[in-house]
Amino acid sequence: MRGKMYIGDLHIHSRYSRATSRDCTPEYLDLWARKKGIHIVGTGDFTHPAWRDELAEKLEPAEDGLYVLKKEYRLEGAPPAADPRFVVTGEISSIYKKGDRVRKVHSLLILPGLEAARAMAGRLELIGNIHSDGRPILGISCRDLLEIMLETCPEGIYVPAHIWTPHFSLFGAFSGFETIEECFEDLTPHIHALETGLSSDPPMNWRVAALDRFHLISNSDAHSPAKLGREANLFDMELSFQGLAGAVQKGKGLEQCPEGGERCFACYHLRLMETAKRAKEAGAGFFTTTLTISPLKNAAKINEIGEALSGEYGVAFLPSDFKKKDGYKQSVELSKEYGLYRQDYCGCVFSQKERLARPSTHKTCANI
Repeated sequence: MRGKMYIGDLHIHSRYSRATSRDCTPEYLDLWARKKGIHIVGTGDFTHPAWRDELAEKLEPAEDGLYVLKKEYRLEGAPPAADPRFVVTGEISSIYKKGDRVRKVHSLLILPGLEAARAMAGRLELIGNIHSDGRPILGISCRDLLEIMLETCPEGIYVPAHIWTPHFSLFGAFSGFETIEECFEDLTPHIHALETGLSSDPPMNWRVAALDRFHLISNSDAHSPAKLGREANLFDMELSFQGLAGAVQKGKGLEQCPEGGERCFACYHLRLMETAKRAKEAGAGFFTTTLTISPLKNAAKINEIGEALSGEYGVAFLPSDFKKKDGYKQSVELSKEYGLYRQDYCGCVFSQKERLARPSTHKTCANI
């Protein structure tokens, strides 16, 4: 049985990192996660002692390995969405020499709690200064950093960060490596996921066969709360650290479902749920969707989900099947008339990947 769908942004920073907003506090991270519908947010910067103390003061345990903001710290005017969960994360900047080259690589660590963070920070403090910057610069190789994490916190998740950034990443053109094995050596089997980051998009990564055995995630690397979710992940998981670990490292979810199946139904539910939330917040009398204009969309399932969410959120749902009575044909004709672009895949990265795998039949509207 699969879990629910959750949006997660795991790589962010606190105000203790350089070049970050002073609003990078638990209160404002909670506020913007609510505004953007993000369910799981990384804390960032677990190595910084003052930030850990602040997290311990303002957060309280929720599910195993996850936290929520204490109610007394919630900002006035915060949307009444479900409480965003926090998971303990941090980024380490490794600068070291290997193979007659200086390497500069950033790594994202995801840990099962604040106690694990304290233990990990204690080990790293023996190597370098973790007090002056939330993202510390340490003279330790990525391989040795991974080994320390495995020794100190075997449940932790190690993800090479923003792997294509030119100056500070695993495959960085100026200071990275040619292969993952060159970087992590004998511990390569412990790397299960890679963060693609803002420097690439899914089609670019799909062209690199060496990445096929890894699960790809992407996060905002936000330096201010308003930037949360500019890149994020959709996880099919149970709400716990172990559930998150499985989603990140094993890709447990709906990736292999065919177009029009359970993955699409989960997408319908997520989009309609967010619409119902916004409709309730705005005091709207109805909510609906234009998804049913497509002949490839299951209107009956969309309407079923909408009616269920209507009862849950107390806002009436307007059922539709816009493709009927030549609705789809009219939409094509109008697109041609106004010169509108019509993409030839559904919209998610999975449908885009399926589209790239088959010969193109796409025409511009001018030639339809």
